[in-house]
Amino acid sequence: MPKGMQVMRVVRVQNSTLMRAYYARREQIAIELSADDHRKSKEILTPDVRTSVLDQPLMVHPQLEDCAIERWVFHGTTPEGLEGVTTASFDLNRAGTGSGLMYGKGIYCAGCSSKADEYSREDKNGIRGVLLCRASLGKILYTCEKDARCTGADLTTAGRC
Repeated sequence: MPKGMQVMRVVRVQNSTLMRAYYARREQIAIELSADDHRKSKEILTPDVRTSVLDQPLMVHPQLEDCAIERWVFHGTTPEGLEGVTTASFDLNRAGTGSGLMYGKGIYCAGCSSKADEYSREDKNGIRGVLLCRASLGKILYTCEKDARCTGADLTTAGRC
């Protein structure tokens, strides 16, 4: 079990075309959420993801929109996965190829970097990469069951089950 993490390098990756599509979808999510959805998300996200409780907000990043229950979350993957995501985008066809699909096909993220790191793999130099991702959580499906499958009526972080 690792006892710490040292940041070796930070690279900002942003695709303006994908960001416009993300913002449009985020607005749709915000419209679809009810006051009850927001209340439930506050219960589920207590305590909230680690990046939301920083003493100083991440000033280098745009403010998060709570109307879509937006958060900064971490994604751990292989060196090849990091290359693919940063040069193109997340590819749902590759979902689960590294660590399985416990809750169905989707993009798995964590509120804590140490959890995402468990799913990362070392490159040839022994360095692991973790992505910090902006995500609209939308309606949150919360379960303690190990193999719970959501139905098409449920929305998850990726907006699909």
